Amino acid sequence: MAATRTLEAAARRAYWNVVRACLVQLHGWSGRRADGAIAEFRRRLRASSNPLTAVIVYHAEEFDLACDLADHPLDYFEHRAAYEAILAQHYDRPDLWGPAAQTEEHSQELPTGTAQHGHQRVGNATMSGHR
Repeated sequence: MAATRTLEAAARRAYWNVVRACLVQLHGWSGRRADGAIAEFRRRLRASSNPLTAVIVYHAEEFDLACDLADHPLDYFEHRAAYEAILAQHYDRPDLWGPAAQTEEHSQELPTGTAQHGHQRVGNATMSGHR
């Protein structure tokens, strides 16, 4: 049970690190600006009256969420190579996942990156209180 919680925490950290990297590398934001936007979005997630909202956000591609947070949609196919490099940097790290992630039992729990890329509004459209 503790290994699963550790894996889930690592997956959440990696998810938000990818969102941050997308904001910085693809949208040209400073790290400070990206951190602030992510912190505010996560605060709104925690404050949401719908407990499933915080879970649903993890089903969105990090690329899409970064575009929503930046309020600037990017063409996925134009940025695919850079995005996949970001994913590889944050998800293809044995030190992040540890030995438990290498087992078949846990492989289903790991984020899969860009298996099927869907363009759905998650950020501002779902959580906006000021738009």
